[in-house]
Amino acid sequence: DIQAAAQKWIDSSISKTANVPTDFPFDEFKDIYLYAYESGLKGCTTFRFNPEVFQGVLVKETDLENTVYEFQLDDGSVVKLKGNEEVEYDGEMHTAANLYDALKEGYYGKL
Repeated sequence: DIQAAAQKWIDSSISKTANVPTDFPFDEFKDIYLYAYESGLKGCTTFRFNPEVFQGVLVKETDLENTVYEFQLDDGSVVKLKGNEEVEYDGEMHTAANLYDALKEGYYGKL
């Protein structure tokens, strides 16, 4: 609302990033942009942590706690772990987030 109030005196742009959790429903996500449009904002930016595209980036501990990584085992079963949970793989301990990235990059083989 503050951005919308100041917007009419800004001739270029003004921005504030809306951080949303990984489990934020898509319909509510769309509402952020609709609200920005209806408020007359010239721009709107959102950030949603996505483990599929974020690799090697330092994130908040709460992002890791709230992000679930899925690992499919050779027998077809699926193991789900929070990003900050530790797991043993190939004789070494890893956080689920780091192991997911290492497997995705091919460091240990296929994910």
